[in-house]
Amino acid sequence: MRDHINLFESQEQEIHKFMEQNGIQKYEITPEGVDVHQDVWLSNSGLLELPFQFNIVHGNFSGSNNELESLRGAARVVHGNFGCSYNYLESLEFCPKFIKKEFYCSGNKISPWEHRYLLFSEIQGGINTNNKKLDWFFIKYKNQKALIPEALKELRLLQIKWEQENA
Repeated sequence: MRDHINLFESQEQEIHKFMEQNGIQKYEITPEGVDVHQDVWLSNSGLLELPFQFNIVHGNFSGSNNELESLRGAARVVHGNFGCSYNYLESLEFCPKFIKKEFYCSGNKISPWEHRYLLFSEIQGGINTNNKKLDWFFIKYKNQKALIPEALKELRLLQIKWEQENA
């Protein structure tokens, strides 16, 4: 744990610079990541990756319209909307564990099976994938932890159909 804290402390100057460049003024650096007490708007920033770990965002978090290939570093908890649309994502691994409002992830290269990570998150608003079958799937299974085994079976079937359609 101490090594993690030392590594994070060594990033402190980079974090301050990034936050200033992106107009984020209300934040604190913790051992778990950066807590932000305002919206985080990183859309259209040309980001290839998130440069450090966000932890709790007390507002919206948008990393849409970038060149992200991974959600590594994305906020773990978002008390507003979370957007990661129009990137180069192929997986939703590292998606937030809690989202108070909406989740937006359309316009990526994410196969149905890679949406399984959302089954383990609590998302209080809607899940918007721009895929009607997946959107209906999440209306049925979102926040239904007891139904995860059934949901994974159904998601696997959606994946097989998707692979056949995209072969």
